[in-house]
Amino acid sequence: MRIAIDIDGVIADQIPGVLKRIKDKYGVQMTKGQIRRWDEPVPDTTTDIRVEIETALSKDPNYILEMPVIHGAVDAITQLDQEGHTIILATHRDPAVEMHTRKWLVAMGIRFHGVLNTIGVGKGSIVADVLVDDNPDNVMAFSAGGRTGLLFTQPWNDNFEQGRHERILRVHGWGEVMKVIRQLKLGRGEQ
Repeated sequence: MRIAIDIDGVIADQIPGVLKRIKDKYGVQMTKGQIRRWDEPVPDTTTDIRVEIETALSKDPNYILEMPVIHGAVDAITQLDQEGHTIILATHRDPAVEMHTRKWLVAMGIRFHGVLNTIGVGKGSIVADVLVDDNPDNVMAFSAGGRTGLLFTQPWNDNFEQGRHERILRVHGWGEVMKVIRQLKLGRGEQ
């Protein structure tokens, strides 16, 4: 299978670094659990999490290079690669930071066959069988084409209501990602 995987919030944990930056810059202490949406306001400021993450990504290579890996990501992606899946990393990061992104991926031992920047085209246009992403809008756009979207649980997507989205499956961590992908593979009659 061809599997597209988002980087931020699925492989890379962009939150610890941005929370440290917010504390240092604004004196505001926040937790990951407080971030209930992508544009969560930073209390007592005129900024939000999205702005702070995008600023850090574009202006501080160390922010990228020092991001922790989401628990289980390296082992799971390695297994998917060893099982013969094609791994495409799909990101909305500014293309100007691709060199630092690739350097981080290699340093962390993340296996991949390609990096696809979806700015301007969206993740619904990705040519893949499965998308693993933490953004409900991306997963909905992808699954609208009859493909399976795996919504990687994060505090900012807890409010997403499954409703009629039968092609979207919520996964709580990389263990569940692996389980679902193996079930999908069996359902397709693949070994």
